[in-house]
Amino acid sequence: MGFFKNLRAIFDPSVRAEALIDTQINSFRRYMNAYPDRDKHAWLATTLKPRYPNWDERLYYTETWQFSMLSIKDAPVALGIYLIHKEGPTSAIPYSQKFMDMMGPIWELVNKKNFVSAWKRENPWTFKNQAWLVNVLKQAEEVGLKTMGEMGSMI
Repeated sequence: MGFFKNLRAIFDPSVRAEALIDTQINSFRRYMNAYPDRDKHAWLATTLKPRYPNWDERLYYTETWQFSMLSIKDAPVALGIYLIHKEGPTSAIPYSQKFMDMMGPIWELVNKKNFVSAWKRENPWTFKNQAWLVNVLKQAEEVGLKTMGEMGSMI
C-alpha cells in the first residue's frame, strides 16, 4: 500500500481489507507465473508465507487446502477474506456472503466425502510433493465441516 492508502486504512478498515485481498491476488499471480509447474494449492501456500514467515511449512498447506479447489480467480480472493477475518473479524462481515457463496460447493464436497479424490486431481503437484496432507484431508472428510455460522467452517 502507498503512504496515503496506509493512512486511510488506519481510519477505514474497508481500505485495509481491499488492500489485503489485492495483495493476495497479486502474490498468487506472481507465484503462478514464477512456478508454472505447480498447482493452486502450492501457489496459495506460497502466497501465505510472506504474511506469516515463521510458520512451520505444513501450516501454509493446512491453512489453504479448502481454497485450492476454487477457480484460479476465486482462490486468492477467498484466502484474502479468510485473512481479513483471522486478523480482524468485524472487517470481514461485508465479505461474508461472497465467502459463503464461494466456499459452499467446497464444503459440500468435503461433507459428501468427495473432496480428497477431487483435490488429488486438481492439485497433482501438491499431492506428489506434500503427500502427508492427504491424511489431513481424509480426516476433514471423516469429521465433515459445518457450513452455517458467522462465515462458515473456515472462519
